[in-house]
Amino acid sequence: MKKLCIALLLCLLLCVGASAFFAQAATAPCEPGSHKFGAWTTITPAGCTTQGTQERICTLCGEKETQKTNALQHDYSETLQLIKAATCTEDGMEAYVCSRCGDRKGLVILEKSGHNYSDWQVKTPAGCETDGEEVQICANCGDVISRLLTATGHEEVIDEAVPAKCTVNGKSAGTHCKNCGKIFVKQDVIRAPGHTIVIDEAVAPTCTEDGLTEGSHCAVCNQTLKRQNVIPKHGHKTVIDESVPSTCSTPGKTEGSHCEICGEVFFAQKDLPLKSHEFKTETIKRTCTTDGYVLHTCIYCGITDKTDFDHAPGHHYVYTKAIQETCTKNGRTTQVSCSVCKEIIEPARVVPKLGHQWKTAVTPATTAKDGTAVTTCSVCGAAQGKPVVIPKIASIKLSKTKYVCDNKKKTPTVTVTDATGKTLTYKTDYKLTYDSGRKQVGTYYVTVTFRGNYSGTKALKFVIRLSTPTITAAKAKAKAVGLNWNKVPGATKYLVYYAPAANGPFKKAGATTKNAINVKKLATGKTYYFRVLACTVSTTGENVFSAYSPVVEAHVK
Repeated sequence: MKKLCIALLLCLLLCVGASAFFAQAATAPCEPGSHKFGAWTTITPAGCTTQGTQERICTLCGEKETQKTNALQHDYSETLQLIKAATCTEDGMEAYVCSRCGDRKGLVILEKSGHNYSDWQVKTPAGCETDGEEVQICANCGDVISRLLTATGHEEVIDEAVPAKCTVNGKSAGTHCKNCGKIFVKQDVIRAPGHTIVIDEAVAPTCTEDGLTEGSHCAVCNQTLKRQNVIPKHGHKTVIDESVPSTCSTPGKTEGSHCEICGEVFFAQKDLPLKSHEFKTETIKRTCTTDGYVLHTCIYCGITDKTDFDHAPGHHYVYTKAIQETCTKNGRTTQVSCSVCKEIIEPARVVPKLGHQWKTAVTPATTAKDGTAVTTCSVCGAAQGKPVVIPKIASIKLSKTKYVCDNKKKTPTVTVTDATGKTLTYKTDYKLTYDSGRKQVGTYYVTVTFRGNYSGTKALKFVIRLSTPTITAAKAKAKAVGLNWNKVPGATKYLVYYAPAANGPFKKAGATTKNAINVKKLATGKTYYFRVLACTVSTTGENVFSAYSPVVEAHVK
């Protein structure tokens, strides 16, 4: 056993030694001058003012060889490019601009033009009591200079009095301004007294004479207020008085005639003598509810008499069984009828079917699993179709997650889709809660709370960042350079850096809350490079910085 262990140990040592030998042989370096390098590969591209680097690798041993590549140098435009146009009150500037990196040189200041005002023109005319205004307007920028036009004063006119009539109001005397219409002495209304009315009575027409309608006139001015119209006479209207035959109880009359309007009789009616009774007989059979008898009726006057009564026995009632209504079938009440005369005493009444009372139970869908909607009848328990699957929530996205601060409230929209790609409806399927503010630099959240057929919440994040400042002017002075840059919305401070070369190293020249600064203590006759950084404090209390502005150069006088 001991010999076997020693043999195994020797085999193990031989295997380890062989592995080390072959490993050393595989990674052994090439002899000087025997490398087989591949093509050069760019590691760092060269810039206008900075060198680049490139390397190549030996395909045999893997050794790397690196070298520098020359800076490209600036490619400035052949002509001056407009950087900022001059205005009436502010200088502009031009420069030669590098097409690759945007660097500028040969900055030229364009002097401001000054205002070009128009002649005086009336903006608001002067009134009687109010001053007016006239202005001069700059044709270049629209700047306005104004001066006062003094009020003109009133010109008084007399308004003559007008006497009142029956139907026309009058006026008292007054005065007003001819120019603006202002009233100094108001003309009071003298109300018209109205007509003194006298009624002209109506005269009714007759069969033989014309009539008149009611009218009226004024007792003061004698004006006819309501004219009396003639109502033509209507003439007699003859009515025939029909003859009435005599009966057993009342005498009759002969035919006659008279006027329906005035009652004048043209032919008078004469009485006729009574007649004697003459009866006919009829046997009336009894029913369950009415007596039978012999009926005697006079054929002239209709007088009746009953004899030989056969009394009613009453109904023999029979009842049918009621039927209970269900969700899908009508019911029926009990019917009462007579088994003898077949009369339906109380007819059976149809009781309408109840109809299913559908109720849907919903298991809301979430972001993890589908939901379901099951509809059943709350009365009989019948199911309405198969359970409906509510696909789970698959995607919750903001329309935008990154903004640049412009002091305006940011409200990104939310789009929610389910597993089938259907877009969920805002307010029906979910509601949104936005963090307050959302104007300043910082991180904000939109909380999506699901409702109805969906449940759960999801918080979505978006950020507001500072925009990058741009240096708009770099004016060289004695041992100093005056810098101006655009204001960055939301920024509370700006950090200014300078360097003797375009690629640095940059040093901090100062900090300011304004968008301008003078960088002092610079060497005369030397070119310097400048850049600006905007910063502020976020909603969470952290310092937030913008990207550096593009570098601008200036030559110190």
